[in-house]
Amino acid sequence: MPKVDVAKIIQELIVPELHDIKSSIQELRTRFDSEIKRLDEKIDSGLGRLEQKIDSGLTRLDEKIDSGLRRVDEKIELVRNELKTEISGLKNELKADISGLKKDIDNVRSELDAFKTEFRTEIKRLDEKIDIAIQIRERLAALESKVASLIK
Repeated sequence: MPKVDVAKIIQELIVPELHDIKSSIQELRTRFDSEIKRLDEKIDSGLGRLEQKIDSGLTRLDEKIDSGLRRVDEKIELVRNELKTEISGLKNELKADISGLKKDIDNVRSELDAFKTEFRTEIKRLDEKIDIAIQIRERLAALESKVASLIK
């Protein structure tokens, strides 16, 4: 049997096949790297656009919120002014009512003072009438006593 040189057969058959596989792997690796790079760029570009859209959306949202807050502030200020006006009107009405009540109280006091003076005058007059009645009774009693003594 002839002597087979295994190393030579491997060298002739397998090594070129391995080189082909290695170069195919290298070619695939290069294609994968370029595809990965392309996808990374596409992702970065997409992320950039997404960030711009998000920033734009946030800016619009901030503007809407600020606009809404300004409207709320304006409404609050309007209500505050209406309340101030209402309270001022109520204060003025209350002051007018208090002033009217003070006048009424002063009138009642004046009437009470007049009534008190009139009452005192009437009491004095009654006192005088009672004194006169007592004097008349005393004189009448004295007169009756004189008449009785004259009749006896």
